[in-house]
Amino acid sequence: MKITVLAENSVCKTNSLDVKAENGLSLFIEFDKRKILFDTGQSDLFIQNAEKMGIDLSQVDYLVISHGHFDHGGGLKHFLKINKKAKIFLHINAAHKFYTKIFGFIPYYVGLDQKIIVQNSRIYFI
Repeated sequence: MKITVLAENSVCKTNSLDVKAENGLSLFIEFDKRKILFDTGQSDLFIQNAEKMGIDLSQVDYLVISHGHFDHGGGLKHFLKINKKAKIFLHINAAHKFYTKIFGFIPYYVGLDQKIIVQNSRIYFI
């Protein structure tokens, strides 16, 4: 098994590939000839970093989104543009609407894009 970090909160100072960081997580896992993407981070940064590392995300077999916050599944719409075959697994509660409060009282949406989740036949709720 090989696990490659595509995006997370920090990057190493000796980063020779010029990969970037963002709040969130995205891992590329190779296991038993299968390619699995675990989370997408919050943007298309995981795709940019994968390209710099020579990883072809169009060949991913499965995408697993750990939970329904944008910093773990916000890149889903970008993934769907480059990958036409992967099955996508999402916990049923990840489809809920999640909010946090800014300054303790201003609601701010931190969930996944509801339109993408509802309209995609490749998503399996578990």
